[in-house]
Amino acid sequence: MGDSRPVSVFASADALIRPEAKDNGFLDSAVVVIKYDNGAIATAEASFSAAYGYDLRGEVFGSRGMIQMGEPTNTVARTFTEAGLVVPTDGTDTSRYHESYVAEFDTFCRRVTGEDLPYPSGEDGILAQAISDAAQVSVSESRLVRLEEVL
Repeated sequence: MGDSRPVSVFASADALIRPEAKDNGFLDSAVVVIKYDNGAIATAEASFSAAYGYDLRGEVFGSRGMIQMGEPTNTVARTFTEAGLVVPTDGTDTSRYHESYVAEFDTFCRRVTGEDLPYPSGEDGILAQAISDAAQVSVSESRLVRLEEVL
C-alpha cells in the first residue's frame, strides 16, 4: 500500500471455543479492522479452532486486481463420498510453511553477517506491536482505537 499508514483499529474477540479460558485472558476468536490514512481498510479474522488442520490464508483486493495466498488443503484433488467432501490437510504450521520458515531464517542469518537485504525494520515491528496493542484496547473497551493512543 505504498506509504500509507494505519490510523485506527477496531476489534471484537471472545472465548467461543473454550469459554472457560476467558477468565485467564484467552480469547480464541477475533475480527480486526484496520483503517489506513489513504482510506484503505484491512480485515483480519482469527480462530483457534480448525478441526481439519492448520489453516492460514490471505487476500489483498484492490482496484487493479486481487492476490490470494494459502490453501488449507494439501492437494487440489477432492474426494466426494456419502460422508461429504474429504480433503487431506496438514495439522501444523511447520509442516505447511516449512520453506517459508527456512527462507526467513536464511535471510536473518545473511543480514546478521552484513548482507544488505530488504527486511522489516524496527519501526515496522513497533507499528505491528501498536496495532496489536490497539486491538487489545479495542476489545477490552468495545471501541475504535486510534494508533496515536498506543504509540
